[in-house]
Amino acid sequence: MTLREEADAIVRESIRQVLPDEAVARALQGREFGSGKLYVVAVGKAAWQMARTASYILGRRMESGICITKYGHVKGEIGGIRCFEAGHPVPDENSFQATEEVLRLVGNLGVEDTVVFLLSGGGSALFEKPLVSRKELADITDQLLACGADIVEMNTVRKRLSAVKGGRFAENCRPAKVYSVILSDILGDPLDMIASGPAYPDSSTCAQALTIASKYSLELSEKTIGLLNRETPKSLSNVETVVKTGNRMADAILNSKLSLIQSRRIRVTAKAAVPPDLPISEIDLCTVIGNLLDNAMEAALRQEEESERFIRVYIGILKNQLYISVQNSVGGEVLKSGRSYLTTKNSAGHGFGLVRIDRIVEKYEGYLNRQNEEGVFATEVLLPLSRHSGSNLNRSR
Repeated sequence: MTLREEADAIVRESIRQVLPDEAVARALQGREFGSGKLYVVAVGKAAWQMARTASYILGRRMESGICITKYGHVKGEIGGIRCFEAGHPVPDENSFQATEEVLRLVGNLGVEDTVVFLLSGGGSALFEKPLVSRKELADITDQLLACGADIVEMNTVRKRLSAVKGGRFAENCRPAKVYSVILSDILGDPLDMIASGPAYPDSSTCAQALTIASKYSLELSEKTIGLLNRETPKSLSNVETVVKTGNRMADAILNSKLSLIQSRRIRVTAKAAVPPDLPISEIDLCTVIGNLLDNAMEAALRQEEESERFIRVYIGILKNQLYISVQNSVGGEVLKSGRSYLTTKNSAGHGFGLVRIDRIVEKYEGYLNRQNEEGVFATEVLLPLSRHSGSNLNRSR
């Protein structure tokens, strides 16, 4: 095989790994959902492909489901799943009606039941139940656009005017469990921003929403002001979210750790995109990511104020190197021995996870930086994707 043919093969495989069909298949194959009833809800521009794959894999195990996608994107019938087409990028009457159908589907589920929620880009318009009149919602959106508000500011306000955004859809599913598979058409989106986060804890606050309203002098009704003062869910105990990075091993370790972190009521934001093939051993990759997140969770849990606990994760490619960044809140004293940081794990292996990370970074001639400032601990790791690309510049510290 020529170099060009090898490059073409790598590109084709990378694209295949992140296709909606492949991503859903990886998330569902071999997955056990207990003895309760199983429902599928797919929303977004890739909803039809995702729903079709889910129907094929789950088969008779699936009770029923609903797919909502944009006009022209339904390519045929899907066994057991009703398909709806609706407005995008502006929600329309079909968006509202299809959303009502979903809420009816999940409105009376039991604790043993599970909703497989397949979310892709475009869901913010396709999946909507406004808590204000449609005329007022359109007016507020127009005001924000005219004032030059960015997408984060717009979503911070609009989440509070919706019955399904900002984690509220997952609340509607209770007591049933939600198994959420999220794909984004914008690399690096925070999970609570993709389609305005119907099944993910909201990281924005009422105070931020009110600040935005004041900043742009928005003309709002008393009802809308009341909704801006109503907080969105900050934790969702019934949700398990699958992050799809493009790399199976990174997916496995990230989702395992993030699920544990969320169960401890720590606010987490994760952005990750990892190539399917890396010149880094899977054991080393899992060791670095796993220990970074274990240490972050340990430090965040020492924060007495639960509302102040957070972990932010970013993984991506930076100048032919795998870049891993973890930031977390810190409660209590940060221990050091000389220039080295220590964990507070009560065991004979005190701090051994940090040593493991150090050794792996050194092994790949990478770069490691740890900093602690004003109650926030940050770790950055760079691992060259070419063994010698960082031999002169990147030294562990």
